[in-house]
Amino acid sequence: MQPVTERPKYSVTLPSEGLPYLGALPGGVVSVHPIRVKEEKILAGLQDNRWQEGLHLLLKSCLATDFDPNELTLSDRLFLLFQLRTLSYGPMYDFEITCPKDGVQFTHSCDLTKLAVKHLPADFKEPFEILLPSSNQVVGLRLLRPKDEVDLRKFTDAQRVRKSKTINEDSYSYRLSLHITSVEGVALEPGERMEWVENLIGMDSQAIQEAVEETDSGLDGTVSVTCPTCSHQINQSIPWTSTFFRPRKRV
Repeated sequence: MQPVTERPKYSVTLPSEGLPYLGALPGGVVSVHPIRVKEEKILAGLQDNRWQEGLHLLLKSCLATDFDPNELTLSDRLFLLFQLRTLSYGPMYDFEITCPKDGVQFTHSCDLTKLAVKHLPADFKEPFEILLPSSNQVVGLRLLRPKDEVDLRKFTDAQRVRKSKTINEDSYSYRLSLHITSVEGVALEPGERMEWVENLIGMDSQAIQEAVEETDSGLDGTVSVTCPTCSHQINQSIPWTSTFFRPRKRV
C-alpha cells in the first residue's frame, strides 16, 4: 500500500470580503490547499501564451471551497495566488531589479506578507455608478473577472489574425468597455459598448478608470527599493511570471 499524504487546508479571507458574490462566499472566506508537485507540473509545462490558462487550472486544483475561480474578481484572484505562493513556498520572493539610473542589476528580497491590502467599501454593490464629468451621463460599472481576460485574449487574437494595425489601441478600448454595464440606465450590447467607449472624451475615460481603481480591492504589488550602488529610489511592480511559483533556493 502506497503512503498517501493528506492535503493541508488553510482559510484565506479575500480583500473583497465576498461582497461581489451575492452571498456565495460569506465574509470572503475561502479554503485552499497548498501547491503540490501535481500543480507544479501544470505550470512547468506551460508556454507564456498559456500562462492565464495555467493559473486557472492551478486555482481550480487548490481551491477547496466550491466556487468557480473564473467568477472571482481579478484582484481577489491575484490575492489568492499570492496567498497560495506564500502557503506553498514561504513568504520571501527574490527577484532581479535593474536600476534605471546606473544600469546595475541586483536581487531584491520581498516579504509577500508585508504587502498592503485594500478592502472593498462596506456598502459596495455591483454595478456601481458614476457621473461622467464631461457628458454628464450616469454609467454603470463592474469589476473584471478572469473570464473577461479570456474574452480580451480572444479579441486580441482575432485582431491579430486580421493583421490589424491598431491592435494595441483596440485592445485598450475593448478592456475599458468590459467594465461598462449601462449608460443612463440602458444596458449595452458588446458592440455598442465598444462604440460608446471609442467616442468618450478623455476626462470621461479617465473618470471611469479612476473610479474602478479607487473602488477595487486587492494587493498593492509595488515595492520601493533603494539602488545599492547609487542610492536611486526605484518603484517597481513585483514581477508576475512563471518564476513566481518556481522560487530559487535562498543562499
